[in-house]
Amino acid sequence: MPAHMPDCPSSASSKPCSPAATSATHRSARCSSTTTRRPPVTLPAGAVTLHPFAVDLGSADHDLSLRVDEDGDHLVARLIYDPALFDETTLQRLAGHYLNLLDDLAADTRKPAATLRLLGDSEWRQLVDEWNATDGDYPADSSLSRLFEIQADRSPDAPAILGVGTGLSYRELDQRSSQLAHHLRQIGVGHETLVGVSMERSPELFVAVLAILKAGGCYVPIDPGYPRHRVSAMLADSAVALLLTKTRWLAALPPQHAEVLCLDRDWPAIARQASTRPLSPAGAASLCYVVFTSGSTGRPKGVLVEQRQLLNRLAWMWREYPFVAGDVSACKTALNFVDSLWELLGPLLQGVPSLLIPQPVLLDPQAMVALLAEYRVTRMMLVPSLLRMLLDAHEVSNAPNQLAARLPLLREWCIGGEPLGIELARRFARALPGRLLLNLYGLSEAFDACFFDAGQLADSDTLVPIGRPLANVQAYILDAHRQPVPVGVIGELYVGGAGLARGYLGSPELSAEKFIPNPFRKEAGARIYRTGDLARYRANGFIDYLGRSDHQVKIRGFRIEPDDVGSVLCSHPDILEAVIVARPDARGELALAAYYVARAASTLAAGTLQPWLRERLPEYMVPSSYTALAALPLTPSGKVDRLSLPAPDNCPQAPAASYLSPDDATEQAIAAIWQAVLLVERVGSTDNFFELGGTSLRMLEVNRRLCEHLHRAIPVLQMYQYPTIQSLARSLNAASGLSSASPPAIPAGRERAMQRREMQNRCPPAGRRSPS
Repeated sequence: MPAHMPDCPSSASSKPCSPAATSATHRSARCSSTTTRRPPVTLPAGAVTLHPFAVDLGSADHDLSLRVDEDGDHLVARLIYDPALFDETTLQRLAGHYLNLLDDLAADTRKPAATLRLLGDSEWRQLVDEWNATDGDYPADSSLSRLFEIQADRSPDAPAILGVGTGLSYRELDQRSSQLAHHLRQIGVGHETLVGVSMERSPELFVAVLAILKAGGCYVPIDPGYPRHRVSAMLADSAVALLLTKTRWLAALPPQHAEVLCLDRDWPAIARQASTRPLSPAGAASLCYVVFTSGSTGRPKGVLVEQRQLLNRLAWMWREYPFVAGDVSACKTALNFVDSLWELLGPLLQGVPSLLIPQPVLLDPQAMVALLAEYRVTRMMLVPSLLRMLLDAHEVSNAPNQLAARLPLLREWCIGGEPLGIELARRFARALPGRLLLNLYGLSEAFDACFFDAGQLADSDTLVPIGRPLANVQAYILDAHRQPVPVGVIGELYVGGAGLARGYLGSPELSAEKFIPNPFRKEAGARIYRTGDLARYRANGFIDYLGRSDHQVKIRGFRIEPDDVGSVLCSHPDILEAVIVARPDARGELALAAYYVARAASTLAAGTLQPWLRERLPEYMVPSSYTALAALPLTPSGKVDRLSLPAPDNCPQAPAASYLSPDDATEQAIAAIWQAVLLVERVGSTDNFFELGGTSLRMLEVNRRLCEHLHRAIPVLQMYQYPTIQSLARSLNAASGLSSASPPAIPAGRERAMQRREMQNRCPPAGRRSPS
C-alpha cells in the first residue's frame, strides 16, 4: 500500500531551526512510532452510534513521533517533531528515507532489515560522488628530493634553516645532504632501505632526512627522549641496519645491532664525499618514512608512508594556502609525528626558511613567543593544548589578550593532533581577529584528510567540524555494513585516495584488516582506511568528528591505545591483570587512569608503578592515577566492564619514602602552589612533580603562580631541571640575587643578526606572489 507522509510540525506558529544548528546538536532525541487501523465508518454502541472524527494532535510527548493510520487502501503517515531540535529540511529528508525503505521492502520482502536502502539515488550520488569530487594536480611524476633540488637551484644563497646561533643556506644544505647521500650509498643504503634517525631538531636533522631521500632510502624517526625499552622495540621491529645520530645521544641508545653513524663525530669522513647530487632511484610510489604509533599489543606499530602522500598534501597546501614573499615557518614538531613531514619539507620546497624551535624554548611560552616574534614567523603548526597555553600566558586582566600584539605577523595557525574545541576556537577569534585558524584532521595512516577554516563557524555551532576532504582524498561515513549513512546520522569515518599509507610494517594481516578495497571507486587497487572515528555529515557537506568507536584516545596531541599501556603494566612481576582507561581528572582534563589487581603474595606499593612505567613508556603514555582492585569488574560476556570501574584516585601517591615537610619559606610557597595545581592534600620536600601527576601544561601553571608569588621571572626549564621542591627551592635561593624585571632573553648574537638581514634582503623565490 502506498504511504503519504506530510510534514506535521508540533505548532503552526513555530519557526524551524537552522540546518547548521540542528546538525551540530549533540542531544539525543526521544522518538516513538505508532500504527493504528482505522475503525469502520460507524460503530453501534447500544442506543448511540459512534462516528470517527479527526483529532488535531497539536503536540506530542516525544521529540519525534511517527504515526501511521490506515485509510482505506492507503496508509497516512505523520511526523510530529520538536522544532527546537529539527528543521523542516531535516524532516523532509527523514520522510524520504522512510519511503525509500518501504519501497525497497515492497520490492523484496525477504531482504534482511540491515540491507534495506534508505538513500535515494540523488542523495547517494551526493554523499559518495559529489562531496568526494576532489581531483587536483600534484607532482606524481617527481620526488621530494628532486623538488628540493629544483628549489635549491632557484635560491641557492637564500636561508633554508634558521636557528639560535645556527643556520644553513639552500646551497649548504644541498651540498651537505648530497655528501651524506653518497656516503650512505657506499655503505649499502638503496631503494627503500630503512635508516634510523635519532636526534633533536637541528640543521643536521634536515641534512639526514634529505640525504636518506636522495639515496633512495626511507627514514625511521627514533625520539632520543624515549625510554630505552621503547627504543629497543622500535629498532627491533624496523630492523634498521643503520642509525644516524649525534654523539650527545649515544649514551641514551640501548644496545642494538645497527651500525651507528654520528653526524658530528664522523663528518670529516663524510665531507670527503663529492657534493654533486646522486641520482635517486626513489619516486612518488617509494617509501619515505616509517612512523611508529601506539599499538594495542603493547608494542608500537610502524606505518609505511609513501612519498605520494606528502607530495599530494604539499601540493594542496601550496595551492589553497600559498606561501608569500617574506614568509617564515616554525619547525617545532617532533620527528616521530607525521605532521613533522610537511612542517620540515612544506616550506623548504617552496623557498621559505624554517625556524628551528629548541625544546627548552618550546616549554616556555614567553620565550617561545619572543623567538617567533624576533624571526618574524608567519605560519605555525600546533596542537590545541599548545594554543591554549599561549593564550593563557598572554591574558591580561581587563585588557585584550596580548598574543596578537606580540605576534603581529603570525597570520596562519594550523591546528592538528587532537580535536579543536568550540570554546578555544572562539577564544582564538576574539584574541587574534583576522588570523587563519585551520583545523586539520588526519592520522598516521591517512595523513591530513580533511580541513576546515574556523573563521567559517556560525554563531549557532556547538562543534568545530573537520570540514571537507583535501584534494585527491575521499571521505565516507559508513554504517556497520559499510553502507553510506544519511546526513546527520552517525557512522564510522573511512578515508581513501592519495593520502593513504601503504600499510603497517611487517603486519600484512593488520594491513588487510584496516586498509580494505574501496567499493565506491572503479580504479584498480583503490582502498579505504577504517579510521575508527565516529562522524556525521552536516547538510552543507561538512563533517563533524564525534569521538572514537573503540578505546583509542588523544591526549595533548598524542595518539594512545590504552591497551598498549595495559599490556606493559601487566608485564610487571607483581601485577596479575590491569586495564587502562581515559577519564577526566580532578581538573576536568582527560588523563589515563590505571586499574590493577596485584598478585596474592605481592607487597606492591602503588607509588612504585609510575616510575617503573616511566622507564618503559614515553611520558605521555604514563597514567596519572593508579587504583588497586580485588578484581576487575566483568560484563556477562567476560570482558572488562569499563563503565563499572570506580572513580580513580586523582590524588597520586608519591613513591614509598619517608615524608619530609617543606622547610623554609620558599619550599612552603612551592608546596602550596603544587597542592593547588595538582589537587593533592600534602607534598613533601623530596616529592617529584611528575610523579605526583604533573604534566608540562601544569608545570606552566605552577611557573605562572610562582613568578607572581616571588615577583620575579623563573625560566620554565629551570623547573624541569629541579623537579623536587627541595632542589627547586635551593636553585631559586641561590639565584635570588638575579634581576627579575623580565624573563631571560634568548641569547642573540652576530649569527642571528646576519640571518635576519639575509631574510630581509633575499629576493622572493620565483613563482610566489607578493602579499596584498
